[in-house]
Amino acid sequence: MGGTVGPALMGGQFLAEPRMTGAPREAPREDAGMIETSGIDHVVLHVDDIQRSKKFYTEIFGMTPYREDDGQVFLHAGQQGLALFKNPVDAPLKAGNDLNHLALNVAAGSYETIKAELENQGVAVTGRPGQERCI
Repeated sequence: MGGTVGPALMGGQFLAEPRMTGAPREAPREDAGMIETSGIDHVVLHVDDIQRSKKFYTEIFGMTPYREDDGQVFLHAGQQGLALFKNPVDAPLKAGNDLNHLALNVAAGSYETIKAELENQGVAVTGRPGQERCI
């Protein structure tokens, strides 16, 4: 598998664990002053139930797991990734704590067809105040 290994930057701090990126490493630029990103590696969502959340993202959205253990699962979503981490505290999760929202591009469908498909899968679909067409 091609790619480069480098530290992941999260919240302005580098994580010690290297992450594989899909792009081959290019030679350093002479004027290298800015770190140029090539995309989002992954977004982390804290969840109460890892297996229930994994089932939701794999069975409804077709994401594929590529690494997991008891406390986390990493999923491919096209060229990007989604990581589900077990809620680190016993307090209930509330929207807006660690991540306000996650926006996904979909290959096909309208708002109405996507909403209907989610509701058919037992997902309660609500918009946010002032933007009812957000799912």
